[in-house]
Amino acid sequence: MALFLHPSLTVALVACFLMGSSNGTSTPAGSDVLQRFSPPSKRNLIFSIKQAGVPLGGIIAGLLIPPLILLSGWRTTIFICALVMIIPTLMTWKLSAVTDITAGQTKWKPHLPDRQTLRTLWVPLSSLTANRKLFDMSVVGLLFAVSQCCWFTFMVVYLIDGLGYSLGNAGLLFAVMQTGGFIGRIVLGWISDRLPATMCLSIIGVLSMITTVLMGASTPLWPTWTMVLLSFLAGGTAASWNGVHIAEIARHSPQDLISETAAGASILVNVTNMCVPAILAFLVASTQRYDIAFYACGLTTSLVLLFLRRGGK
Repeated sequence: MALFLHPSLTVALVACFLMGSSNGTSTPAGSDVLQRFSPPSKRNLIFSIKQAGVPLGGIIAGLLIPPLILLSGWRTTIFICALVMIIPTLMTWKLSAVTDITAGQTKWKPHLPDRQTLRTLWVPLSSLTANRKLFDMSVVGLLFAVSQCCWFTFMVVYLIDGLGYSLGNAGLLFAVMQTGGFIGRIVLGWISDRLPATMCLSIIGVLSMITTVLMGASTPLWPTWTMVLLSFLAGGTAASWNGVHIAEIARHSPQDLISETAAGASILVNVTNMCVPAILAFLVASTQRYDIAFYACGLTTSLVLLFLRRGGK
């Protein structure tokens, strides 16, 4: 956050890279801790509550950061955002003595990258092949990420450029989608503790496809309330699979590889998040149509049904 105080694009890119690297540890570490401490009967709900923090943070940031910038300037706002991260970390630091497994671990020492480092980096991805159910569930996450990435990346642009919405109204609809994601993740986690998780993910897969295709079919003639409803439903479907999916990755994983499989599944999702926007941008630029991009993402996500059926056997 401090790097952003220097008005340089290069420094900002370094800051973004460091943030992404830091964020990469949260899912593997969280999965390891939650798998060990969550009651099995409430595991999907607890994983989903953890994942619901992502859209909730987006909602809070969207509501509070613009007024803070107007009241105190962007530099003070960055300082406040940094405090929001540091204070809870300091408050919960002592929990590591209870939650961390330290027996048999050796102290890490900094060293230059070597062949062993490269082999270690491959472990998260190779761990996904421990069994077929784990591999299939990893592919399910990749396919779900296609539609979610489409919504997160192109929703505001499409509303403005394709449907003629103002920036303010497009932002409000994006906030509605984030709200749907926050509620949907918790609700889906609660349901999947009572029904088979693969059934819940299959239903979400169908609904994700429908909402994404409907977004592509929308026109400027659609009433505003229909777009509000569609945005909320998309948040509750296309953006609500994460918690149940991570819980299923942990459930199918060998107990000594939970952190590694969680990291591997996250790598697949993040690679999707990097590649899909570029592919969709090329598709929109070459066809001058947004609907084809949304249709392609919706149909791609529908393939989760195939892998969920294989993994359920």
